[in-house]
Formats: sequence, structure tokens, C-alpha cells
Amino acid sequence: TGHEELLATTWQDWLNGVRQALNILTTECEQVIVVGLSVGGLLGVLLASESPKVRGLVLLSFALGIPGPNTPASRCLLPIVFKFPFLRKYLFWKEEPPYGLKDKRLQQNITRTIEASKRGETTRYGLFRTYVESLYQHKLLEEEICKKAHNVTCPTLIIHSLEDTMLSPKNATKIYG
Repeated sequence: TGHEELLATTWQDWLNGVRQALNILTTECEQVIVVGLSVGGLLGVLLASESPKVRGLVLLSFALGIPGPNTPASRCLLPIVFKFPFLRKYLFWKEEPPYGLKDKRLQQNITRTIEASKRGETTRYGLFRTYVESLYQHKLLEEEICKKAHNVTCPTLIIHSLEDTMLSPKNATKIYG
């Protein structure tokens, strides 16, 4: 979908979407193990904290807010912008190399995909931009994680790429704690 649909959702909507998926999967599968990348990991933690249907959890490059070396310096302005809801829906930043990756080959693949998206050849990989509103919802989701992560009792595997330049591996240590 487009950015209008994204901006019309909240973290609770994202969580409800994974709850619905879990309910479908539990009717079709004997066991469900949730795997979440970045913000998907946040949603997985909340899902596992509230449902015994989640039998295992895998967190990949978990996005708990500790920035990596390539996080834009403008991030320090977010707390100010968060106070202005009308701005949150208009301000965004576009994905640019190195896309949080050290691997040059992956960077080139992503650049080709973004260029194809700009030419209208594909939209299957998303928007390649991050709205401040999404970051605000992410912040609210993080706050919820801090309240409920201790309720996760299923086996959990935490993996964080050392090649990730947007999020620090310290996020893995933080969620483990």
C-alpha cells in the first residue's frame, strides 16, 4: 500500500495484524515460532508476552532504540518533532546508501530496487522512506515492550548483525536483560 495507509495506522494496529496472523496459524500449525526483524521483533515480543500460543521467538536485529553509527544525526530532533502531530505525518527521510548495511553488493541491489521503484516498475519492496509518524509509533511500541517484555516465557533466540549500521548490537543485550 501507500504512505497514506501507513500513516493511518498505529502500533496497536500493527499488533492486531500479527495477532490475527497468529490466530490463523494456530488453526493450521501444531506450533508457532515467531520470527521478527527490526520492528517486527518488537511486535513478536509483545505477541509472545501475551499469548501462550507463541512457542518460540526469534529476534533479528531488534529495534529497541539504541542507534548504530549510521543513524542520522537529526535523530536528536525527534523528541521535539514528536510533540507536533501535524508534522509527524509530513516529515520523512528517504533511504540512502549504505541502508544500514556494510555489504556493498546488498547496497547495490537495494539501490537498483529503489531506482526501479522511482520509475514505477515495482512497489513490492515498500516505500523506501521513513515517516516521523512511524518513528513515533515505534517509540510508543518500545515503551510497551519495556512494560511487558518480562512476561515472555517461551524460548527466545536473539541475533543481531554486526554488519548493521543503523541499530547497535547493544539492542540485543538490552532486550536480553
